[in-house]
Amino acid sequence: MGRVQVCPIFSRHGREGDEEVDCERGNSQLADDRADQERLPPGTYSASPVLAEGRLYVINEDGLASVVEVADGFEILATNDMGAYTLSSMAMSDGQIFLRTAEALYCIGG
Repeated sequence: MGRVQVCPIFSRHGREGDEEVDCERGNSQLADDRADQERLPPGTYSASPVLAEGRLYVINEDGLASVVEVADGFEILATNDMGAYTLSSMAMSDGQIFLRTAEALYCIGG
């Protein structure tokens, strides 16, 4: 049996039209302007994305974490390579981000 992967699609009604973020394909597109796309880094996204304060936090299995502004459109703010395999979703608490890879547990922030 092949591997089953569940990957959510996030939709939001923005000022410029309907926006979809598709983690599996690594892209985002506005319904009004599909030719002008900004994409998430390619990879397999098994961890659940986390939405906090208008930002979407995602990480792929290769450990490439991205922070995406989704409050006023779709813009990749940062991409960080954690350097290790992960299936874990990020967790947020009191201004800190917790992230576990196959090699370490990280606490980022205050």
